[in-house]
Amino acid sequence: KHSKSDMHAKAVGIASNKAKTLSEIYKSTPIGKALVGATAEERNRVAKLFEIAYFTASKEIPFSKFPGIVELEKRHGVSLGSTYHTRQKCSDFTEVIAETM
Repeated sequence: KHSKSDMHAKAVGIASNKAKTLSEIYKSTPIGKALVGATAEERNRVAKLFEIAYFTASKEIPFSKFPGIVELEKRHGVSLGSTYHTRQKCSDFTEVIAETM
């Protein structure tokens, strides 16, 4: 389960540190740097993926299920593009979320 994972331990450690601002995250993370020049549509798409990643982590669903959840959302008509749909990206999104909380 997530509560016993390295990611959870890292998130707990991050929670005790001062949270970064969105501006700091944009300057310091690959995802943030990529979004600086992105269109509003692209930022909206990535925001939806962040929400799915947050849901996955908060419900202690294995990150390996993230691609399937994204695919289900796409079948429901949600515009999520074709990138950032991997288990690793779910982990990356969750790490960025943990840094901002």
